[in-house]
Amino acid sequence: MTKRRLLWTVCPIYLLFWMGDAFLTSYYSLYFVNRGMSEQEQSILLAVIPLSLLIGCFVMSPFAKNPAKAIWLFRFCAVMETGLAIGYVFCDTFVSLLVLTLLISFCNGAPFTFLEGYVAPLGKKAGIPYSSIRLFGTLGYVVSLAFGYLILSRFPLSHAYFFASALTGAALAISFILPKSEESKEDEAEEESSQVSKRGLVFFIVSSVFFFGMYTTVTYVVPIYLNRLGTSDADYSLMRSVGVGVELVALLLMPFVDKFIKHKKTPLIIAVVVCAVGTGLGLFVKDPYAYGYSFFVLSGIGKGFLFGYQALFLGSLASSKYLPKALTINTGCVNVTVTLMNYGSASIYNAISFPAYFGLMAGLQLLGILFLVLIPNQKAEQPKQSA
Repeated sequence: MTKRRLLWTVCPIYLLFWMGDAFLTSYYSLYFVNRGMSEQEQSILLAVIPLSLLIGCFVMSPFAKNPAKAIWLFRFCAVMETGLAIGYVFCDTFVSLLVLTLLISFCNGAPFTFLEGYVAPLGKKAGIPYSSIRLFGTLGYVVSLAFGYLILSRFPLSHAYFFASALTGAALAISFILPKSEESKEDEAEEESSQVSKRGLVFFIVSSVFFFGMYTTVTYVVPIYLNRLGTSDADYSLMRSVGVGVELVALLLMPFVDKFIKHKKTPLIIAVVVCAVGTGLGLFVKDPYAYGYSFFVLSGIGKGFLFGYQALFLGSLASSKYLPKALTINTGCVNVTVTLMNYGSASIYNAISFPAYFGLMAGLQLLGILFLVLIPNQKAEQPKQSA
């Protein structure tokens, strides 16, 4: 398998599937508001999203026994999302939205980790830094959110779901020409060594719960906060597209950052700090545009470090064979946290104010560093070079 063949098949899938996901999931909060849902109904709908994501992850994770099976699970999820996304165009009652959101979220929790678990080992063997592949996913978000600004300026929000279905379907089609993932003797050797790292996996998952669980919860609340302060749906789409653009730049710089990284968890610590600062600015910055752009720009930097190194770091704790399952379980545990926090967020920020809520969530995110520090240091591996 050559670098060229892998890149020409994998990168378009990352681009198209992430574009589809951006149109599908980026506007949940605003869509529920536009459909006339009450605050309590919005809280329930936002809470069932991570709950269903969680169920989907844990139901499907036992089947992700190796990269080959992981890619078939990705295809199953893509088929379901392609068909179900259109449903949002027609749903306008709480019950119909609840059912559709449960179904879509069930299929949306794991496909990214299935794809990562399939691609990361292949990229490692081909000598391709994973960040060079992952940046195409971020590019997909940039394009979709920027285009979303134009759509929301001229058309109803529901039109975004036509694009979500078409783009996800295109990624699905390309997935059938992916190169095959074959186990090697190196993979078998890794499997034995990975058994020693169960403690590290536990600490990593707990860290993810505090950091990414709390951060993800905040991303559901920020658009509600900005909307209350008078910003439009199009303004929100533009803010988020700028943030994802920063994330893209951060991923582009990751190969240069590799030269200065001595331990694989260092980028993850950077990710926690930067995202927590972005959240915590809500304590002090009162202008909605200043806070919105600051939050998404800092989030873009943090997520660049997270997405560029998370799969690689987990790959040092679990063998290539078990990487899809480890990624899926980690995602599932994060979704447990987001489920609980989404359901309670409205009560919290109404009781203590939005600024105090952002300060609290920033503090909880920073707790993730404690558990990262408890993981034994692992020296960063330099990618193998291949023609």
